[in-house]
Amino acid sequence: MKKSSFWKYGLVVISIVAILLFACGDNNGSSGSNTSGEGNGTGNGGGENSVAVTAVMLNKATLSIAIGGTETLTAAVAPENATNKAVTWTIDDDTVATVSNGTVTAVKVGSAIITVKTTDGNKTATCAVTVTRAQYEPNATDKTTNIGKLGPGGGTIFYVSASGFTVTGTGSFTAYYLEAAPINQATSFPWCAHDGSCLPNTDTAIGTGKANTAAILANGFHIIDDGNNAAAARVCANITIGGKTDWFLPSKDELNEMYKARTHLEISEGRFWSSSQYVSYGTSGNAWGKDFADGSESTASKVFGRLDVRAIRAF
Repeated sequence: MKKSSFWKYGLVVISIVAILLFACGDNNGSSGSNTSGEGNGTGNGGGENSVAVTAVMLNKATLSIAIGGTETLTAAVAPENATNKAVTWTIDDDTVATVSNGTVTAVKVGSAIITVKTTDGNKTATCAVTVTRAQYEPNATDKTTNIGKLGPGGGTIFYVSASGFTVTGTGSFTAYYLEAAPINQATSFPWCAHDGSCLPNTDTAIGTGKANTAAILANGFHIIDDGNNAAAARVCANITIGGKTDWFLPSKDELNEMYKARTHLEISEGRFWSSSQYVSYGTSGNAWGKDFADGSESTASKVFGRLDVRAIRAF
């Protein structure tokens, strides 16, 4: 064989061997497992292994927020280099507040628990939420924005008059707001203990409930035959809430405004007394009441009727 042919065949063999060695090296380097999709030629894939979640924490364990307000909760997933940090948010009472991606919106007075849970490992953390009423703003340019807010007597503002209204009776004055007590003063209660005689000086208009209440008490219509000195008007006049003692039984029209704002007052049922009599042919054995379930107005016997009582005040 000629020398040139020997070198020729030798170079071919060396080239084939080199190709085979390169191919084998590539296969070995990509045969390992990895999460990043890139090999390192060592047989294990070269990617980082998944890092499991060990805990989740919230930036607040408790939260107090006024109705209509929003707050943001932040979830921190541990460890910092966890592979999957996805979380879900839930609340056990969405009538009190709602939560979306950590943003909490207050709906009504009450309490609820917000839970954040990790997708990886189902780790959880909770925050106790308390929803309160916002304080009314005495100098608000638009007074109607105070409806539903907390009044100075600790009740809920349910009526606003931008121009004001006259509160009649002794010591009459101009008021702009009516607020209702936070709870009922009585349930299934009589208006008075007397017979059907007509009490003078009761009216139905807004601003007259205070004078009506005073007239009822002055004429002895608050005395109950069983010795319980607490008929509807007396129950209202006797209470002290928020340091205020000027509560009274609402007139018919004032009670109607309460019904209009029943969502703010969180009253969905019950038939309530007004301080306004129903007068027919100069006598009255009945007084006006209102059903908060359907809004209907009707009268009931002042002695034998049994309705609920919620006090109000004007300021």
